[in-house]
Amino acid sequence: VPAILNIIPQFIVIQAVNLVDTYPGLILLYIGSGVVGSTFFLRGFFERIPIELEESIVIDGGSRWTMFYTIYIPLSLPAIGTLGIFAFSGTWDEFIVALTIIKTEINRTLPIALQLFRGQYATYYGLFFAASIIALLPILIIFTVFQRQFVNPNVTEGGVKG
Repeated sequence: VPAILNIIPQFIVIQAVNLVDTYPGLILLYIGSGVVGSTFFLRGFFERIPIELEESIVIDGGSRWTMFYTIYIPLSLPAIGTLGIFAFSGTWDEFIVALTIIKTEINRTLPIALQLFRGQYATYYGLFFAASIIALLPILIIFTVFQRQFVNPNVTEGGVKG
C-alpha cells in the first residue's frame, strides 16, 4: 500500500492519542511504517546464512542466544548498517507525513523549512540550494563513516565445507 494512502488513518490514530503536532507522534509513525520493510530486508539477509553454522553451535551445546550473538549479529553488520542508513535518510528527508502531523512553526522539520525558501512568485535558488546542501551533510557524514561496512567481503566464505 503506498504511504500516501495511509496518511488519513494514521492522522486519525495520532489525533486520537493526542500526539498531533508533537515529535513523539511523528516518531511513532516513522517507526510503525519502517518496521515492515526492515523486517523483510533483514529476513532476506538472514536466509542466506548457511544452516550449517547454526548446527555447529547446537553441536557445541550453545543456545539460540549464542547463535544470535556469535553468528547472526557479526554476519549481519553490513545489512544492519545499510538498513540504518536507509532508515535515517528516509526519515530525515521525509516531507508529507511531517507536513500532515506537525502544525506549528516551532515544530517544523527541515524538509518543511526548506520549502519556505520557495515563495509564491519567486524562488530564492541560492538560499534554497545552500540550505539543501546543509540538509544533505548528515546523510553524507553517516555514509562516509559506515562505508567500510558495505565493502565487507562475504564472511561466511570458508565457514562451511563444500
